[in-house]
Amino acid sequence: MFFSGEMVALVLYGFQQFGVMLGVGAETILLIVYLMSLRDGVVEPKEVQFARAIRKTLYIGLCIIIFSGVGITVYHALLEQVGIILQPVFLFKWLLVSLVLLAALARPRSYAFSHSLFEGALGGTWYALFLVHILAPVTTWPVLLGLYGLWLLGFEVFWWALARTIKPLYQPIFKPTVVVEKGRAVTALLVPKSVSATAPAPRKPTPMVVPRKPFVMPAMPVPHKPTPAVVELPRKPTGAQQNQDGSAVLPALHVMPRTPEDVVNQFRNAVVELEQ
Repeated sequence: MFFSGEMVALVLYGFQQFGVMLGVGAETILLIVYLMSLRDGVVEPKEVQFARAIRKTLYIGLCIIIFSGVGITVYHALLEQVGIILQPVFLFKWLLVSLVLLAALARPRSYAFSHSLFEGALGGTWYALFLVHILAPVTTWPVLLGLYGLWLLGFEVFWWALARTIKPLYQPIFKPTVVVEKGRAVTALLVPKSVSATAPAPRKPTPMVVPRKPFVMPAMPVPHKPTPAVVELPRKPTGAQQNQDGSAVLPALHVMPRTPEDVVNQFRNAVVELEQ
């Protein structure tokens, strides 16, 4: 009685409920971490490790959804309840599970986050899966696809407005960076950079210029010139001088000679003997 069909169905639906809650909760945390990374414009290594741990939890929840869904499908097939399997809501739920699975496989492992629109579409799909699993509306394919399109469009607008509020001038520019983790290089994603109108770009520090002193040539030593010896020249006799015999010597007067005797006597000094 314990292993009755109803108990098996209850266990399978319980596991699927747990997987949906685990996946939606992990996706919500990832969206919050993405918004927090937009505030400073870069994904830090701690945020990268945290996002990878949360994404592993999301993958675990997705695996639980898939395996429990396969079990539920087999259960209805064994009971020959093909009408339940072919219902639009049942197939649409598998469509949403396939979309989140393809998004998980297409996400590059080297990046912590993808484009903002991709993250918003993935989050909207997870929430749509949660609503379909909880409500399980009995309706047609056009209604389900139309509601999903309107829901995804509205969620993308809300997500874009929220991201723009946190980062007013948001421009998606993705550049990988290398983060050293446990001795190995791991490539992480830089969140889109932003160009702020209020915050100017950082300027390079201007090197301080130290004024130089003018170069002055050292004074060359002046060679010492020897002082020339002063040689006292013999002075010319001025005024009245005395001869050796005591007679006064008068300056000679040169007169135009008139006779040959005057020419002979012209260069002789006139000696005037003074009476004593």
